[in-house]
Amino acid sequence: MRCKRTILLLVLAAAAAPVLGQDLEPVVPPELRGKIDFEREGVHDANRIRTVFFNYGMVGDFEVNPDLSVFHSA
Repeated sequence: MRCKRTILLLVLAAAAAPVLGQDLEPVVPPELRGKIDFEREGVHDANRIRTVFFNYGMVGDFEVNPDLSVFHSA
């Protein structure tokens, strides 16, 4: 009987462990979030290679319907 209680307790503890171990990411308030007005584009030109980059993390050009056989982006 004691063995069954121990097993039951272990199963319940294992099921609750992922829930207790999760920390939620803090939510950034809307007034502190970035705005589309502040998006910028730049051109890096070095060693005869020209690359377009954006301040939100994208590098290279993006086409709406690219031809994937010739479309290249970093």
